[in-house]
Amino acid sequence: MSFASNDAALSETPFDPLSYINSTFTSSASLDADLSAFSASLNKEILKLDRSISSSIQSQSTASKNAQEDIKQAQQASLQLRTKIEDVKQKAMRSEEMVKVICADIKQLDFAKRHLQTTITSLKRLHMLHNAVGQLTATSKSSDFKAAALSLQAVQALMAGFEDFTDVPKIKDLQYEVGRVRKELSTGVFAAFSEIGSLASATANPNDFQMDDVREGGFKNLAEACLVVDALGKEARDKQMEQFCESQLKSYRNIFNPTATHSSLEQIERRFAWFRRLLKSIDEKFREVFPPHWHLQYKLCWLFLEQSKEGIMSTLEDEGNTDSENVIVIVKALQKTIMFEKEMTARLERDYGSSVTNTTVDPKAKYDNAMEYDETGNEIDPRSAEGIKLRYARERAKQKSLSAKTGVDTAESKEEYALLPLGGMLSGVFLPFMGPYCQLEKQNLDELLQKAVTDTETDQRGDLPVFTSAVNLFVYVKNSITRGTALTTGVVFFNLYKEYKGALQRFSKVLQEKMPAPYVAINVLASLNAGAEKAPPNPRTSNYKVAQGEEETVCLAIDTCEYCAETIEALEELIKEKVDEGFKDSVDLMDVQDEFFTVSSIALRILVSGLDNRIEPCFKDLVNTNWSSFDDVGEESLYVRNCSSLVTTFASNCQKILPSSYYRNFCDKFASSFMASFHNSLVKCKRFSQIATQQLLLDVYSLKKLILGLPALNSDGGSAPAMYVTHVTSEFSKIELLLKLIGTPTELLVEVFKQQWSDGSLKDFQQVLSLRGMKRVQQ
Repeated sequence: MSFASNDAALSETPFDPLSYINSTFTSSASLDADLSAFSASLNKEILKLDRSISSSIQSQSTASKNAQEDIKQAQQASLQLRTKIEDVKQKAMRSEEMVKVICADIKQLDFAKRHLQTTITSLKRLHMLHNAVGQLTATSKSSDFKAAALSLQAVQALMAGFEDFTDVPKIKDLQYEVGRVRKELSTGVFAAFSEIGSLASATANPNDFQMDDVREGGFKNLAEACLVVDALGKEARDKQMEQFCESQLKSYRNIFNPTATHSSLEQIERRFAWFRRLLKSIDEKFREVFPPHWHLQYKLCWLFLEQSKEGIMSTLEDEGNTDSENVIVIVKALQKTIMFEKEMTARLERDYGSSVTNTTVDPKAKYDNAMEYDETGNEIDPRSAEGIKLRYARERAKQKSLSAKTGVDTAESKEEYALLPLGGMLSGVFLPFMGPYCQLEKQNLDELLQKAVTDTETDQRGDLPVFTSAVNLFVYVKNSITRGTALTTGVVFFNLYKEYKGALQRFSKVLQEKMPAPYVAINVLASLNAGAEKAPPNPRTSNYKVAQGEEETVCLAIDTCEYCAETIEALEELIKEKVDEGFKDSVDLMDVQDEFFTVSSIALRILVSGLDNRIEPCFKDLVNTNWSSFDDVGEESLYVRNCSSLVTTFASNCQKILPSSYYRNFCDKFASSFMASFHNSLVKCKRFSQIATQQLLLDVYSLKKLILGLPALNSDGGSAPAMYVTHVTSEFSKIELLLKLIGTPTELLVEVFKQQWSDGSLKDFQQVLSLRGMKRVQQ
């Protein structure tokens, strides 16, 4: 046996020698035979392991010595590296110090160069400024003020670079000189324009204006004077514009002063005609004088509207002035004012390039769709021959003006300023005085309502016939909205909306008054209490009497209410679309619509109650008939025929006029009322014979057929709704059951009552007995 075969057993932990020997030598024979060989093998293995262990110990000892030597070498190399790093760091610090020294010298030289360049540039600019100021002084004394404007612009640009050096005497002197020249130029320009201010109404050409004496401030050409004003700045330009416009409007203030006859509202068009002539005169004489960016025409129009506003305000506030109370004059004046504002806005934008913000002219509108205006302010269709002619004449004038334009494009001349809107500037003065206009509209509405009280004409053009007064009322309101929104969409139009709302509410009352009043029966007790106060009858629960043919008026009232309720929704949307944003949420006509629905509900009550009262004599005949002695069953009773005739005629008239939904509602309400009245009438009868019950069952059949046929009246092949049929059949079956029980033999009555009227009470049974003629003692 070899040792290798049991090598795995020797490697087990823990090792059990006894088990190992037993597994190796399974018997005594194997022990005797193999023990020597096994022992020799084991000794060889032990020797082999000893050698391996010895070799490993020797190798480990040698490796340990080598590792220690390597560690010492690494430590020495690390010390050398640290020393080298310190040397490099010290060299770097020395190099940095050397660089700082070198850079300090370079920086000083760079600063010196920069300061030198700044000094040279400043000296050059100072020299340029000195020369420019000298040139400005020289040109201001000459007649070449276009050059003066250029020099002034250059001086102002150069002076901006010396704002931090105002304490320098030389700069201070130059500033003083520039200020003196600016003042001299400004004084000369204003004086020159003051002298030619009256030329706006003369025949002289401002471009040819030449002062005889050549002094400081003298000008050969006013267009060059405008260049000087532009160079002087926006403040000087605004001052010059205001002075010029005021001088042009001086005669306007004299002609249209509050005491003049021309200042009345009836002659407001004369104000606008005067301004159109002024604008035309200035266009002819000053178009090539004032630069477009000055917006002369806009400024002139603005001041004209401001001054007109004061005059018109004083007229409107004057209680002794007849115009202030004449609504027609006020409205016409307002219409002409609004048209003038639109006309001026269109001309300023198209003819003069003045972009007016938030104007009444739609900025998205194409030019070809804009209205043209002639010299008198009348609208002209732009597609007409005259409109096209005006358009091309304006374009030629504009091109001529651009080709003749001379000037200097300064920074300020290119500035664009937001121009305030003209729309509403003058027309807004009328708004606080539009109360009479609203009263006039209210008066016209009241007149329509007054006519509506007696109006019996109907409009047959729609799906349903309605009173003509309703159509006329809404047509007037629509036209009034058109008129009102042409004037204003603000508080005045909102006040008009309130008048419309009030008129519609009053019209609902007019429709209700067209119908019969509640019927109140007068008895002795009521006559005794006639002096006592009592509440008015409730129209929804009162009784009504409808005369022959009057049901058609009630049906027309229902149709009219339906028409008004539908139209009110569209009217509300129209008003919300037109009125200003701040008033949209306050526009609400739904409560008015509810009032028309209420009138419709009352009208239905009137129809049902009116038909009930009309057939009441038929039920009285039923009650007054002696049914106890009735002994012959024939065709339907006379009261049934009369009732059928009355109901059919009444319902047929209603069905022809009422909307289907309202007629269906009428049938439902009347059927319930009719069956209840018929049942009560039967109960009022004292006694029925058995033969009478048979006749009454025949009458019930005829009446049930009548009521079931009401919804499909006058219709070919129509039928009543299923729910209606179920309800009518159910109610009539109760009446039929009552009559059958009355006619049942006495000995079978109790059993039949229990079988057919299972939910009947003792009171119901006693009622049956009473109708059979049995007294209380017999019951």
